[in-house]
Amino acid sequence: MDFSPETLRTRWSELTAVREAADAELEPRWAELESIVGGTFQGSLEVAKARENLLRAEIRQLQEGLFPVEQERASIARALNGKTG
Repeated sequence: MDFSPETLRTRWSELTAVREAADAELEPRWAELESIVGGTFQGSLEVAKARENLLRAEIRQLQEGLFPVEQERASIARALNGKTG
């Protein structure tokens, strides 16, 4: 495997794209969860609680998938002494 700075920066960019795609999926879920927890959700308490549980499970699943991506990004950042751009 090639561990040149150029190759590492390319991999960093690929992983960043994965992270940004996941963030795009997470953002609306976080906003909806915030509306439920913050009390601005329009609906019954039972519906709010069910939706909250579903959102928390979805968020957890998406974040679990990001763990290896973030681990690799951290390793690359250390290897490049923080010069990822």
